[in-house]
Amino acid sequence: MRISSGLMMDRYLRQINNSYAEQAKLMEQSDGSNLHRPSDDSVKYSRYLRYQNSNTENLQYQDNVNAGISWMKTADSAMVNMTDIYTTLKEKTVDAANDTNGESDLVAISKEFKAKLYEIVSLGNTQQGDRYVFSGQSDLTQPFLVSVEEKDRGLAKTLDDPQSAFFLNPTDTKNLNADDTGSLTQMLTLQKDGQDYYLNTMNGKIYTKEFVQEGYKDKVAHGQTHVAEGDEVATIPFFSTDALKVAGYFENTGVIRTESEVTITDSSGNTTKKTIEFGESIGLAAGETAVADTTVWIKNSSTGDIRAVAPGNTIEIDPDEEMTTVGVPLEATTYLSGKAVSISSTSTLATSTTYSAGTQVADLGYYQAMADADVEVENTSSGTTRTVKAGELIVLSANEVVNILADGTNLVRDPSETAAYNAGDTISVSSSSDDDTIADQDVDIYDTNGTVVRTVTAGNPISINTSAGETAKIVADGNVTIIHHNTLSSTSYDTGAKVSMAAGETAVLPGADVMIKDAEGNARIVKAGNTISLDTSKGETEYEILGKASGKMTFDSFATIKQPIVSYQGDAKYISMVKLNGTVDQTADTVNATGQDLNGSDIFDDANSGNQTTIMSNGRLCYVSSGTAMLNNMFTVCAKMEAGDNHWMTTDGITVADVSHETVVRAQSSTAARQNVYDSVAVMLDKQNEGITSDLNDVSATDVAELAVKLMAAQTIYNMSLSVGGRILPPSLADYLS
Repeated sequence: MRISSGLMMDRYLRQINNSYAEQAKLMEQSDGSNLHRPSDDSVKYSRYLRYQNSNTENLQYQDNVNAGISWMKTADSAMVNMTDIYTTLKEKTVDAANDTNGESDLVAISKEFKAKLYEIVSLGNTQQGDRYVFSGQSDLTQPFLVSVEEKDRGLAKTLDDPQSAFFLNPTDTKNLNADDTGSLTQMLTLQKDGQDYYLNTMNGKIYTKEFVQEGYKDKVAHGQTHVAEGDEVATIPFFSTDALKVAGYFENTGVIRTESEVTITDSSGNTTKKTIEFGESIGLAAGETAVADTTVWIKNSSTGDIRAVAPGNTIEIDPDEEMTTVGVPLEATTYLSGKAVSISSTSTLATSTTYSAGTQVADLGYYQAMADADVEVENTSSGTTRTVKAGELIVLSANEVVNILADGTNLVRDPSETAAYNAGDTISVSSSSDDDTIADQDVDIYDTNGTVVRTVTAGNPISINTSAGETAKIVADGNVTIIHHNTLSSTSYDTGAKVSMAAGETAVLPGADVMIKDAEGNARIVKAGNTISLDTSKGETEYEILGKASGKMTFDSFATIKQPIVSYQGDAKYISMVKLNGTVDQTADTVNATGQDLNGSDIFDDANSGNQTTIMSNGRLCYVSSGTAMLNNMFTVCAKMEAGDNHWMTTDGITVADVSHETVVRAQSSTAARQNVYDSVAVMLDKQNEGITSDLNDVSATDVAELAVKLMAAQTIYNMSLSVGGRILPPSLADYLS
């Protein structure tokens, strides 16, 4: 086989180029890595990319953790200082409670006390860089501001542990007032004729100051472990509904409300906004509706029934019979506990009639009746008597009358309808089989041919055969009363019972007020003896028996105190930093504390107050308090010191200081615990980084000694190739000419 010089030259050049490329590849590995492109080693390069991604993620996690630790250290340092100050304030509160202190002593203590409170506010505005650490996600906004002027803040009664245990009755939902910590810690202070009373804002029950402070101890000494029905002096029932909360009187900082924003819509749809003072009427005309930002109280002047419309709900009234008031008047009712007789009917009942003992009801006419107490039926001809028990049907025969035995006995007659009829008008008869329909006028019964088949005289049962086409028609013109017998029934209920009613049914509780709630949070009170019917279209399903009203109390006002008010401008949203691969624990990943964490909540902004707002935080719906509860409570303590109220320091001040201290300690402990977790994760991520770096080195690092040997060999081969090439390649024209 003949090999041309050209082919030999091509082969030589290709081999020397390959040798040069191999040398260049080895030179490239001198940077310490043997992987620079997938073609270097596809398997190793795939592993290298996976390790590189893990390393990038791990470095990001390390940055997050370090930033979180730095943030929490700043917050923790501020909270440690707050805790120290609160400890000092606790000590000063105990000093102020000493009954040897005069008014001047308390004023002196209050000055230092107030200075310390402003230090806490300053610590609450701690920054890291230009970001406020306690401002939630609104970290460019200063969270805490103190009002320049003093404002009227509601005075709460703070319960100590024994009081809280007694007034929180876990077995009686009517007396239950659990805040969002599951305990009863505070009540509102009402004033009447210079005396203080305490209001349980969950159920509206009002207790004397003496009973809450000392009187309950006598109950405990006699074996009563929890507050019971009758311990209260009066009740504002709407507090047990969504219609009336603390928000109906106070802002979430405890500042008392004095006015409401009301939007009025006329019949044409035009709207007008007004600011109306508490206690004033909205003044709605026929066809107008309104919406207010606080509870509106509506009273029916004819029946005495009362409605409470919850904030934000539509207000509609009958201007001829109802009047509105912005805010609920501080009118309380004393209810007697015990049994209440409910008289119901499948037809619409009239209101009951109340009688005094010794009264004789001489004539029930064509009516049957029921009473809520025992009555005596006397035959005036024979002189014989019989007793009809409460809730039993009273049917009088000839010459019989009803004798009332007890004061306040209520009598309910058969339901009836009275209207003007013309001769020949058809009347509705309930059934052909029941003798429950009578009329006080004669009625003719007609067949399908229009022939009178019989006449039913006034007061006798009207029975028709509807299947045969019979109808009942009035004989003569005039007012006719249609009475429905055999529809009355009665049941005896305990106070507090909740009673369901069928559609179209009505009831009367002759001796007890009842409460009815609807699906929108509104509520109404039907006074004793008035007809009860449920509006199912509004979601009314039952009525609650409040009890027999035995008296009323109208309070002058809520007790308030003038003090600086702290407001929170931040939000309650948490900052979350992912620490690890895998599932994200948003709660554990949280690195910040908010004003709500530092200051907890109180009676003015807890879950029962109606003052909490809702936000979405970390994917969850959260209820948000004011963020300043404990600070404002401590300013109340300070104001009481300035007023020289030594006794209040003993009964309330020490407990308030204890709770405030515990709240910030709890927040600090939570942050410290999360910081410990982050510290542990930081160590783990460092070790993880070492492992990833080792894996990267294993898969991509170059063996320097081996590389040096290979590079020297490649250079030697390349140089030798050049030397040999000079002998085998044909000389060029230039070489020849030379």
